[in-house]
Amino acid sequence: ACAAASGGVILRNIGNGAANDVVWREVEAGADGAFTLAFSYTSPDDREMFVSIDGGEAMRVPAPATGGAVATVRCGATLSKGLHTVRVCNDAAWLPDLDVMKLTSADSPAASESGVL
Repeated sequence: ACAAASGGVILRNIGNGAANDVVWREVEAGADGAFTLAFSYTSPDDREMFVSIDGGEAMRVPAPATGGAVATVRCGATLSKGLHTVRVCNDAAWLPDLDVMKLTSADSPAASESGVL
């Protein structure tokens, strides 16, 4: 349990191995274009996430220590209209504790919650 998390729970003990990842399937982009992926998390120290979309090259996303609070980091992606798979991993170190991922179109500020954990 994590009272600060969006649903009162948070995903912990992920990363630190290739098979210990988080995958969101059927993440929908309503149109072709630029998008932002926002990850809410907590972390006792500075950590890194590696985010890949549809098996593509992973983007390094630093996740600074949060001091117990929930923080958000963002990365951009160009997506085609349709369903996508988002993978978050770190094969060599622990990921931050994840709360939620939101996908936002650059053309529309409304976020689509693609994965509340």
